[in-house]
Amino acid sequence: MIMALIAVYAVISGAMFYLSNGPKYRNIKYVGVKDNKQKVAVYTLAKTYDPIYEVKLVFNDNFAGAISESVPFAKMFDAFGFLDHSGTKLIFEKILEKKGQ
Repeated sequence: MIMALIAVYAVISGAMFYLSNGPKYRNIKYVGVKDNKQKVAVYTLAKTYDPIYEVKLVFNDNFAGAISESVPFAKMFDAFGFLDHSGTKLIFEKILEKKGQ
């Protein structure tokens, strides 16, 4: 029984390692649609050992007009590593004010 549990744990750990380190899943991307049918995509990139998120907002797949910003992890996450929703919302509001969206 214990060997079966260890095997299940190994399979789940392997899948999580692949999902977090695979090339397809390296950069996080969120896509949404605003009320006026405008497509909004959020790309983030964090280099290894660098606690800064490179955030890019793209509207309607127009990468030439994308908004880029560098955001420290400490502004988006709390001391326990959980997303600080109110802080993150303020960050994105400031980024969007720059673009006038």
